[in-house]
Amino acid sequence: GHDAHTAYLLGLADALIDLKDQLSGTLKIIHQHAEEMPPGGAQQIMASGALNDVDEIYGIHVVPVAGPEVIGFNKGNAFAGSSTFTLTIKGLGGHAASPHKTHDALVAGTNFVNTLQTIVSRRIDPSEMGVITVGAFEAPGGANVIQDKVTIKGTARYQNDDLEQFMYEEIEKVAQSVAVGFDITYDLDYQFGYPVLYNHPTQTNHVVDILSASKGDYFEQLVEIPAVSGSEDFAYYLKEIPGTFYIVGCKPEQLASPYMNHHPKFEVNEDALIVAAKSLGEIAINRLTATD
Repeated sequence: GHDAHTAYLLGLADALIDLKDQLSGTLKIIHQHAEEMPPGGAQQIMASGALNDVDEIYGIHVVPVAGPEVIGFNKGNAFAGSSTFTLTIKGLGGHAASPHKTHDALVAGTNFVNTLQTIVSRRIDPSEMGVITVGAFEAPGGANVIQDKVTIKGTARYQNDDLEQFMYEEIEKVAQSVAVGFDITYDLDYQFGYPVLYNHPTQTNHVVDILSASKGDYFEQLVEIPAVSGSEDFAYYLKEIPGTFYIVGCKPEQLASPYMNHHPKFEVNEDALIVAAKSLGEIAINRLTATD
């Protein structure tokens, strides 16, 4: 996915350089580092001052939920905010034949994972979006050994920034209850990550108007999509600069059920690179003319 984003943007930059003398205003193209490593590179780029004179900002993500003939947009809170956590549980190990002489970290850990699910189902308003996912449960050992240490890693996601602190506090409460119930100790390393990505309605409407009036035949459908539970540090740009972040389909033609982004077998239909470059090029040129 990241290679695709870099490739389409390089292609667009090359085309825009050829048109430079015909353009009014200034275009800045961002090749950003560390998008997948919170706190991400967007904050550093904003702090550098390189974008202080930017009036509007636009970005794209390729996703294989549709073919490259489809462009998707949404307004308002569009991508989830996210935080990550690592919980280390420390108990008292021992022989599997004598569990009463131990404080089983593994059983405590499974209880923590199960109870986490009640935060979304019982502690958050059903009309709000919330997701807590445990992605790693590490308790290496033998079949006849009760473990004294378990490490659990996961993420929390939300479409409302007010839930960021709330979900942290609830996860901490679950860890505390497990500590009391199973007589273990724990360490919770909680990292607040990317904020909710907010697509500004005015700039999103600009994109819709420009692409709806496009005379190009490089895409077929422009569709409004629901909010996305994935997270993007492009959100930091949009907290300071009006703009929008939209989707270009990249589903390979030969795959009925494509692998999603981050899967080791993820593939990109390279026609999406053309759609991304042309659509963003149209938007950039139109907005330069309109804001001149």
